[in-house]
Amino acid sequence: MPYIQDKLDQGVRTTLELYRSPQDNKTKTTQLQVLECKENGFKPDYNSLYLNIDKYSDISNPLDFIKTAMSVGNVLFVGPPGTGKTTLATYLVRELVGDNKECYTVTTANSLWFRRHVIGGESLYEKGVIWRSGLFIRAYNKASKITGDGLYFVVIDEINRADVDKAFGELFTMFSSFNPDEWKIPSSLIDEIKSYGSSIDGEAGEFLENYKNNGDSPLRKIRIIATMNLVDVKNLFYLGEAILRRFTIFNFGYPNEAEDVEKFAENLDQNEKKDITDIVKKLRKEFNNDGELSTEGITFNISPASVRKALLLYSKLPKDKRNVDTFIWLLRSSLGTIDSRIIDKFDEIIRRR
Repeated sequence: MPYIQDKLDQGVRTTLELYRSPQDNKTKTTQLQVLECKENGFKPDYNSLYLNIDKYSDISNPLDFIKTAMSVGNVLFVGPPGTGKTTLATYLVRELVGDNKECYTVTTANSLWFRRHVIGGESLYEKGVIWRSGLFIRAYNKASKITGDGLYFVVIDEINRADVDKAFGELFTMFSSFNPDEWKIPSSLIDEIKSYGSSIDGEAGEFLENYKNNGDSPLRKIRIIATMNLVDVKNLFYLGEAILRRFTIFNFGYPNEAEDVEKFAENLDQNEKKDITDIVKKLRKEFNNDGELSTEGITFNISPASVRKALLLYSKLPKDKRNVDTFIWLLRSSLGTIDSRIIDKFDEIIRRR
């Protein structure tokens, strides 16, 4: 019994009260909190990334352009896995909010998401039903606390793993255009939450209070930064053009040859670097030109993330264990796939080198 009481004192009581006393949560007002969500000189380690963004462009440093797009509206990073989309999204957000963790959230979409996960909705609890807040309501409440022209960022990784119509349809109705000045919360959402009376969670009660005081202003401080993979499309959902028009889209690609090896292999001697560079170049060229995988709907190549991981493992080995065959073995183990067709193709290319 003392153990259980101790756990209650540590915070379990708060969770129990959320479900047992929704009326108390509705009327409970949170202590006024002000959030500073703006740049303060913090800079993530962008040099740790290799990026190939919109390769048809002659812009030498696209990061400033992407940050501008993020400050103006919602942004979508599109490309194959391992090309730096999620890491860059998080890095840029951290820079734009001065690394304040209260000013952003990072989540990964999945196929089980519905409207109640994104917006909110009816959920069962021990005494009946309650209107429970989703991702958007929590973001709105955070944005209500932000001073000046600061922004609140919602990073959604692999957005096309969710059924966009079921999960995000209503959310993107609010984000009706690229222009935040046109964004508006529908009155039907307010009426829906109010219809549950006291059977709402604390975030929903706070949302109603914030909306009464601030209207759509906090909504216009929210930015969605999403990533979308173009591989494994058979197991992913489709994003229609009506949704895509809400975003500024940046396309990420594989390196053209082996530029990332030059970046990540700085500490290797020239002979090692040349051998590894030649192997990566050959693999990428062969995968890029492979018609057999393409006919099976597979788009695959050696990602910068795979190369970086293999090089990191390689650099930790004793010098007498380091050679090109060891690197190949490490790279094979770092591909990020268990698809036998891809692994067999990798082995075939290596045998023919």
